[in-house]
Amino acid sequence: MAKKTIDPSLKKKYGTGGTKQSPAREKSGRNLGLLSLFFILLSLVLVVGKLTLEGKLAADPPDSPASLPVVTRMEEKESTSPQKASLAVEKATPQIDEESIKKEDEPKEETEPEETPLKEYQTRLFFLKINDEGQILLKSIMRNIQYEEGLLAATLSALLDGPSQDDLMKGYFTLIPNETVINKISLRDGIAWIDVNDAFRYNHLGFEGYQAQLKQLVYSATEFSSVVGVKITINGSEEDFLNAEGINISGILTRDSFQ
Repeated sequence: MAKKTIDPSLKKKYGTGGTKQSPAREKSGRNLGLLSLFFILLSLVLVVGKLTLEGKLAADPPDSPASLPVVTRMEEKESTSPQKASLAVEKATPQIDEESIKKEDEPKEETEPEETPLKEYQTRLFFLKINDEGQILLKSIMRNIQYEEGLLAATLSALLDGPSQDDLMKGYFTLIPNETVINKISLRDGIAWIDVNDAFRYNHLGFEGYQAQLKQLVYSATEFSSVVGVKITINGSEEDFLNAEGINISGILTRDSFQ
């Protein structure tokens, strides 16, 4: 049996039967070698860089000025800004005066309202006196009247108070009933409207007593030039007669009414 042989040309063409590596394997081997060389060089660069950085840090401590970044432009801006910032703060939060706070916190003293000073006027009041013949006469005395407002009302109020102790010693008296109260006084066109209570109706001396009390009231009121007559009402009601004895009070009473 003849031994089979392989044509050398075929071995070269197809790469069979020999120990020589293929071109692809050779290329792969070269790539692995280059990659290993690259990693070795990279490791060397990292080691050198690390040693350089450590040496620089040892030469320049972190706290040294050389290691800090220089910001000259920013420092110049900051040097001009504090004034503006302080102005803004002053405007937003104004300063508070401590003395003003103390004054506001201090309790305010309560002041009593000032009393209005009373006015004084010298007027003439009409009382009665008995002469030597036993007749009741109308007599006037001067009296200082203190008032705040309403001189006519103050004058008639003093009339109802009656004669002073000194006047009584001189023989003056009044026939206006003690319980008489003036409810209201108003002045209209020279007429004094005087409203009295029911006590003014009763006089224990009769007709002569009624005449006397009316004279006292009318003469004292018409002592003022602004009053020419008096209209008397009883508890707000206009009456024709003061009493059952026929003392007429329906009209305007003047000094001439008693002549």
